[in-house]
Amino acid sequence: MKRSKGLLIVGLLMISIGTSLVAMQNFGIGLFLLISAVVVLLFALVIGAKEKRASKN
Repeated sequence: MKRSKGLLIVGLLMISIGTSLVAMQNFGIGLFLLISAVVVLLFALVIGAKEKRASKN
């Protein structure tokens, strides 16, 4: 559970930095961070589901 929470925090931080960069008209880095944040959040979701399934057994 610790790993998925860490990835969730990192993903949310990347989203906040990416949106502020896009707001400052820096589209290249901002969009890259937003797309990377979505990938990180998907990894957090998958890892969290696997950890939850492992803790049930």
